[in-house]
Amino acid sequence: MGTLANFFSRFAFAPFVGFGASLILANYVGMAVVFLLSYRRAFGMEKATGGMVLRFVTVAHVGLVVVWAAALLALYAARLAGKTFFPLPPERYLALVGLPLAVAPWLPTLVEGACHAVGIVVGFIFNFLGHRYFSFARRG
Repeated sequence: MGTLANFFSRFAFAPFVGFGASLILANYVGMAVVFLLSYRRAFGMEKATGGMVLRFVTVAHVGLVVVWAAALLALYAARLAGKTFFPLPPERYLALVGLPLAVAPWLPTLVEGACHAVGIVVGFIFNFLGHRYFSFARRG
């Protein structure tokens, strides 16, 4: 649920703050959802403690940097590949693969969404392990 909140909220933020900042804001939305749903269900903790919240925030912010960097790197690579390997306007390629021209205005949004998904996938393992063995690890 947190991942979905992260992914879809970025589309709402992006028109106002751009791709990089929308990644950060979306990650905060995802963090809140993950924390509220995880400590009981996924990790079996009875109640949230101050130490747990601090550990969660620490792991989540390192994870945010991982997601942000991976997504920006993917977007940079996609734009570089687009200029290098696809020098014609997108409409020409859409016609070649049989997609309607109405898709063309959505291509930047689709590419950014795919790059955000790459960042989420890269950050997922780090976040899960960090939360499992640090944020919500049973103490004592």
